[in-house]
Amino acid sequence: EISLTPTWQNINFEFAPLGLHIEEDNYYYTRYFLRYNTDRSKKWSVSARYSFGGFYNGDRNTVVLGGRLAPIPHIAFTVDYEHNDINRVGEQRENLETDLVTIGSRFALNPRAQLSAFYQYNSFDDQGRWNVRASWEYMPLSFVYLVFNDTRIDGLEDPFQEQQFIGKVTFLRQF
Repeated sequence: EISLTPTWQNINFEFAPLGLHIEEDNYYYTRYFLRYNTDRSKKWSVSARYSFGGFYNGDRNTVVLGGRLAPIPHIAFTVDYEHNDINRVGEQRENLETDLVTIGSRFALNPRAQLSAFYQYNSFDDQGRWNVRASWEYMPLSFVYLVFNDTRIDGLEDPFQEQQFIGKVTFLRQF
């Protein structure tokens, strides 16, 4: 796939993505996108993506590489790596590089009972995040979900850790 995205943005408020303060102004830039995927229904598949072009008053290049292994229909493992190279952006015309690593898995007892786990690490703020979710469809379109989240940020002055356990039950009755 090859595509381009023209972007027009009117920033008339305080705006500082990734800590890069963007001046209030009208911004016009174009991003270009190249993507290649092999067949995701196969046992092994890979993907690659490259995007480049303007980014507010500077430019950004992004490379994403991924792979998927599904040895049997009930099990799948994924890994993705993303690198962002941001150049001459913001009032200070700053440069920034960030990396994002994602690892995931899915285990299905059957189509109605599944367990998935996801880990993500962001180099920008040394943030690691776990998400583990169990789901069970006990009746058509009615589910029980159990979710565990764990977030740790070591790149702050005061390291941060948060854990959550969430349960949800949905019930749908068709008449």
